[in-house]
Amino acid sequence: MLDKITLDQVAIDDNYNFFKHYIEGDDDSITTPSNLTQSSYFSADSFKTEIGNKSNEESLGCLALNCQSIGGHWTALQHFLSELEGDNFRFDIIGLSEIFRVPNNVFYNRDGYHSLEYKTRAEDDDGRGGVGLFINSDLVYTVRTDLSLFIPHVCETLFIELCTISAKKIIVGIIYRPNTQPLASLDIFTETIA
Repeated sequence: MLDKITLDQVAIDDNYNFFKHYIEGDDDSITTPSNLTQSSYFSADSFKTEIGNKSNEESLGCLALNCQSIGGHWTALQHFLSELEGDNFRFDIIGLSEIFRVPNNVFYNRDGYHSLEYKTRAEDDDGRGGVGLFINSDLVYTVRTDLSLFIPHVCETLFIELCTISAKKIIVGIIYRPNTQPLASLDIFTETIA
């Protein structure tokens, strides 16, 4: 059983200072459970080099990102995406979670993409959560409302179906599980989405 850890402990105890471990290169103190796959980390430049040899025709390039307010971070999001995209590569689909509230008179557009498809919480709610998708303007799609389950504070999703020349169905979506109790418990989310 784990001991209860307070936020004060995390704030002052160096054992919880993960940044310090990263800077000092103390990788021996960090263990990875055996059932997790090791991921590679890339700088924007190394990502462009890695992906630069692949064309969008070979695969579907997707990115999922928690933006914690599209309105509050729009400029930073644009800059980040510009850093990742190169001359020969652009994401086909960009999934965003926690877009927060999108005012009726604001349209988020990105060159080379359809207007943002999104679903957010009601006006009288807390204004948090919400999901959105930018879809490359070269792609034809339909929003799959039958699959797009949206229960505020529990399970917030948005799915699309890409229309392909081969008539093969490709369904892509973004799923956000809020973490605010009591509605956002993992058990309720699992029961809802199953």
